[in-house]
Amino acid sequence: MVNNEIIRQTEKDPQQRYNPQQTAAIRKATVQDVLLAQTDLVKKAGTRTDLDDVEAVRRVAEEYTAVCADIGIVPNLTGLCARLGLSRSYVYRFIREHGADNPTGQFLNQMRLSWASARMALAERGVLDTAMSIFILRNSGLNLSNRDEPEVEVEEDKYKDRPRWAYGMSDEQYQEKLMEELRIRYGLYEESGDDTE
Repeated sequence: MVNNEIIRQTEKDPQQRYNPQQTAAIRKATVQDVLLAQTDLVKKAGTRTDLDDVEAVRRVAEEYTAVCADIGIVPNLTGLCARLGLSRSYVYRFIREHGADNPTGQFLNQMRLSWASARMALAERGVLDTAMSIFILRNSGLNLSNRDEPEVEVEEDKYKDRPRWAYGMSDEQYQEKLMEELRIRYGLYEESGDDTE
């Protein structure tokens, strides 16, 4: 879809470099292709796809991947969510809650891993911008972190009644912190027994 005349000219002479006008034309055509494809995908997503129907989700994912391949972009879960007619947070929560025991959750997670792997390979080959790829991968919900940060899995169910700041605390530490907060809030300090003024 990118301006084919410009591409044909540079294919004839591989040593030829793009001039600024050609570069601008290619960028503009690429942006147009991506925006038109994304708009078309969202229009087609007039109804929400039922996540309990794995075959419907698979069809939408295959169509979305084909469109991405057509315009030369790497698919991602955010784009698929738009095509499914669902919010990104809803789909991420669905994968988190049903990824192990639900065929659709397993499929969505498999697609997310596959697309992340493709992004890594393309960045490694220099096709994609490395910094942007790192940013996207770190925010993909795949628990990818820097090597200097240990990955810690928190058992959400164990702490479901606690605020996030209390995750990882022992029961005793959590209770002591709550008691301390109550003492501060209501001025309930223990007297030291010292009568000196």
